[in-house]
Amino acid sequence: MANSVRERFVQKVATLKRVERVPGLASVYTTFNEIWLHIRYSSLNKLRRYWFDVDTYKVLDWQGKRRFVVCLVCGDENTVVFLPDDRLFEWYEGVQPNRKGHWMVNIFPRDDRLVLRVAAGRPEYDLTEYVNRYD
Repeated sequence: MANSVRERFVQKVATLKRVERVPGLASVYTTFNEIWLHIRYSSLNKLRRYWFDVDTYKVLDWQGKRRFVVCLVCGDENTVVFLPDDRLFEWYEGVQPNRKGHWMVNIFPRDDRLVLRVAAGRPEYDLTEYVNRYD
């Protein structure tokens, strides 16, 4: 992720809550209220989608032990999908990670909203209620 985008995103969160990097975990921050922010970044690619990877080794290790939100930064800090851990596990249930152990997250702009596509043959999810939820 472009460091400047991540830094601006973290600064934006810091205006609302105290936030610090979690030692030893790349792109993971804590807000000190038992929530971790796992930050992923994508620019809009040639196929007109944002494409992210989520490391299943990390998130499955955290499952049931701590609450976290995957922050999918779409282009810049002004368009962020805050995907709660329970939604991530619900939507990706039964989806096998790729050979590197990642779930692939594809977000498509549609009209004035963002849509997440998990995999072929699976439902799409409207992300409207998760966009820019800095609260």
